Amino acid sequence: MVIDFTWGTHPAFSVNEHTVLRIPARHGIAAQCSRPGWGEPWQRYEWPILEAAAGRVEMDKVLGIDANLCFGHFAIDLEDGCYAVEDTSSGEGFLLRFPLDKCPCLWLWLDYGGWRGLHHAIVEPWTSVALNLAQAYEQKLSRSLGPGEEFTVEISATAYHKPETWREASERLRCAP
Repeated sequence: MVIDFTWGTHPAFSVNEHTVLRIPARHGIAAQCSRPGWGEPWQRYEWPILEAAAGRVEMDKVLGIDANLCFGHFAIDLEDGCYAVEDTSSGEGFLLRFPLDKCPCLWLWLDYGGWRGLHHAIVEPWTSVALNLAQAYEQKLSRSLGPGEEFTVEISATAYHKPETWREASERLRCAP
């Protein structure tokens, strides 16, 4: 028997209009939006700039809660297995490292008041660019495990504060024993 699956982890962050998503991606894919005109489903774009019918959005900069939008996007073609969520007003940040060979993309659930009036960002290392297991299986993007096989992912995280940059925090975490 073989079990097909997709996997991701689910760190959620409280955000404000000073929050920046430090994601070393070359491209993004718009998968969902709470309102029409803010990216066509499966529209590919040069990260972080989404050109949409409703306007231009810098996807790495958090919108205020009054935007009344939420996005479900993928960040793909990652240059490194890490990302940071940083408050530019306080200089505080959170950095997460993950293995690119197992999680080659990030799922971004960015809620700026458009879903239940919440204001948060969820940035998930993910095994495939698919919204669900059925889609991943159909597109041959799911993973599978046979009897006795294992799937493990080692994730590490750290907080940082300026003057340390997110890249320096990433290197510090990479070099930690």
